[in-house]
Amino acid sequence: MTFASVATFVAALVCATSAWATVVSDWNAAALQEVRKSKALRNGPPMVARALAIAHTCMYDAWAAYDEFAVGTTDTGSDLLPPGSRRRPAEERTDDNKATAISFAAYRCLRNLYPDAASKVRLDVALAAALASSRYDPNNASNVTAAVIGNIAAHAVIDARRNDGSNQYGDLAPVPVLCESVSYPRPPPGLSVTVMQLVGADPALQPLPCVGPGGAQTGPYADYEDLAAGYRHYVPSNPLMGFCRPELTECPAPDDYIDPVLPWPYVVDPNHWQPLVYNNHARQTFVAAHWERVTPFALTSADQFDNILIVPLPDYAKSPGQYQKDVNDMIQYSRDLDTERKLIVEYWADGPDSELPPGHWGLFAQWVSQRDNHAIDQDVKMFFAMHNASFDAGIVAWHIKRKYNGVRPITAIRFAKQGQTIYAWGGPGRPIEHIPGEKWSPYNPGGNLTPPFPGYFSGHSVFSRSSATVLALFTGSDDFGFSTVIGKCDVAYFGIDFSRCFGRVEPGIPDGETTISFATFSEAAEEAGLSRLYGGIHFADDNTTAQNVGYLIGQQAWEKALTYFNGTAP
Repeated sequence: MTFASVATFVAALVCATSAWATVVSDWNAAALQEVRKSKALRNGPPMVARALAIAHTCMYDAWAAYDEFAVGTTDTGSDLLPPGSRRRPAEERTDDNKATAISFAAYRCLRNLYPDAASKVRLDVALAAALASSRYDPNNASNVTAAVIGNIAAHAVIDARRNDGSNQYGDLAPVPVLCESVSYPRPPPGLSVTVMQLVGADPALQPLPCVGPGGAQTGPYADYEDLAAGYRHYVPSNPLMGFCRPELTECPAPDDYIDPVLPWPYVVDPNHWQPLVYNNHARQTFVAAHWERVTPFALTSADQFDNILIVPLPDYAKSPGQYQKDVNDMIQYSRDLDTERKLIVEYWADGPDSELPPGHWGLFAQWVSQRDNHAIDQDVKMFFAMHNASFDAGIVAWHIKRKYNGVRPITAIRFAKQGQTIYAWGGPGRPIEHIPGEKWSPYNPGGNLTPPFPGYFSGHSVFSRSSATVLALFTGSDDFGFSTVIGKCDVAYFGIDFSRCFGRVEPGIPDGETTISFATFSEAAEEAGLSRLYGGIHFADDNTTAQNVGYLIGQQAWEKALTYFNGTAP
């Protein structure tokens, strides 16, 4: 299977066996389809976590009206209404009515989250199929009531999230203007290029792209200014680093944003994150730099875990010796790359055009639903609790990323080993070999060699551990028992189109039919974190700290979810 999505084999399995799926699992699959196909900025990991949490909160709130005890997150009572004011009488609490309410709620929320015309076409098809399955009859008063309940729940959740700090609608206007057009000289003498650059950055770092999608002035989920609250937009501590891989003759690859007169690599601050230029000349901005400002689900605040015993100072920042140790450890991971580790990196990459890390665990939850023969009531709770834990995980992780602005291995290694020869992976199709230290590259699919946000700590690790924690708490056991088979990448299996192979960095991965399996949820979360070390994306403590915090987030989200399930939420 091609690795265009997180685990295409798993997605295919879900589609092929959809007869077992509950309406909740089906809508999770529909939501993940929108995640895969949506515009790039909508696919930042914390935005995806939020979108999935909102979609499943809409479904949960609609379903709660048909449960004896549960209350919706937007139906916990007010001065005018008691808790559970939408609750329907016992005779209306049928699976068909639950499914109808859930479907209308899911549709309305996903249309809000993914407003593109192409999304509407796909979601219209999903709604029609769901209503046919629930035997929706527009002439049946009970069915119509269920549709109304679904729409009410959806609109209430959407309204509750309207001003949550995410800038979903791109209407938090940047003040002052954050972009300006400037010209830069480029050799030969007399030539120049004109680019749009970020206002307010140190001239030594310019030109830097603006805060919106594709370096634009603004847009959905873009960073912004809130001067009244003392919030300023993010400005990198380093200039853009041009595209380079070991097999290139000259680095960096030519680009209008990179001055060829500057030395390579050009690092101003080796302790902090450096945005990159992709191989297609796209430029990184800190995706969701403002995310610590988003209203959480169960957290008391984004900085709730800012205790030095829980989130210590990053190792690389503790001493020059530790910095060098982190660099050497990453080179060793590169040197140890073998077929098994390369496949692990590919499996967990969760990059553009995929479900991203929060969605990967949505696929796992679908598998658990099938394994345990879930009914609607079980699935609506499981997906609601898990995706809201993942949502909170994104808020904490992006707060820590903003707070420490942590350097990635790609900058640290190229800076520390410039002018030296190291023994590491030599690039796609190349062996482990001697390469210039300043050309070291992660083993990562796509042209974005490292994700567009700071390193410390790992999003993969905190998303995975928080999700794994909730799944274990919901099922009552850490037992998972998941497995999937990845076909050998050869002509006999895929034909002559090697682009369809699972491996995207190197098409020969895997070199034999390979089974990926996880006995426990914990094992899956651990491997997700390790995959980022194998690929050279994160340092070791990026993973360990995030795993520890992810467990705490999962526990807290689960306890909060239980208050909604039993009707005691304030």
